[in-house]
Amino acid sequence: MLKSDLEQNPIKTGLTIVFFDGQCGLCNKFVKFVVKYNSARDLRYCWLQSDIAEALLSEKSVVVDMSSIILMENDKIFFEAEAFFKIISKLDYPVRFFSILSIFPKFLANFVYQLISRRRYGIFGKSEVCQIPKEEHRELFL
Repeated sequence: MLKSDLEQNPIKTGLTIVFFDGQCGLCNKFVKFVVKYNSARDLRYCWLQSDIAEALLSEKSVVVDMSSIILMENDKIFFEAEAFFKIISKLDYPVRFFSILSIFPKFLANFVYQLISRRRYGIFGKSEVCQIPKEEHRELFL
């Protein structure tokens, strides 16, 4: 798949895209972790602050919300804990085993997700700009 194809319309390429708050310290750490343990390289990443995210998500009638990681997979959108567990399930073993925690009721998992989300800047910090990925990972970012 050529990079120009991705720039034209990532949705039509069938990519699984992780949208995240690029200024959030916790979110950036999570994405670095996911990149490290996604040896299949079947995930792409996009900052919620980007024009690309706004265009792709508005095409799906999704309002950009910095408090949730968003996963777009097979033309479906997932938020909060559901997105988190779907992402974890795509990672290498043994990390993938943590997706078993998705057995908790959705309301409970989202409650915990929202608690962490509300406190993430205070605990992990917030940068003024989105972090630039390492050179060897740049092709994974839209």
